[in-house]
Amino acid sequence: MALLADRWRIVAAALMLFGVVALGFGAYNLRTWTWDTATGLVESCATRSVPTANGKYRTEHWCAVTWTADGATHRADVNFSESNAGTEQKLAVNGDTAVSYTTRYMSLVFTGIGAAMLVGGVILWRRRSRA
Repeated sequence: MALLADRWRIVAAALMLFGVVALGFGAYNLRTWTWDTATGLVESCATRSVPTANGKYRTEHWCAVTWTADGATHRADVNFSESNAGTEQKLAVNGDTAVSYTTRYMSLVFTGIGAAMLVGGVILWRRRSRA
């Protein structure tokens, strides 16, 4: 019985650890919600295959984007879900830093999932420690 309780505590601790990481990542990226929006011209894109933890690959499309803000032209490399060369895309911008406007929503997803994992881990830890 004690061995089973120890396993649940390990699961709870892992859940809390991953929850804190996801919550931190999401909270850090929430900063993009305070950034200005701009429309940028996608000049060129480079496609990269990036290995994932499970041994497969995912495709990233890094594109050179230019936009004008406050009378100055800015340039940055932005990761899009597909190659958008020659198109105009909505961006969240801060100085010379830009992200795809739709990427901002992932910060909400990570923050929500991280918070749920953290709360779930705490509840699991407390319930199993009483048993």
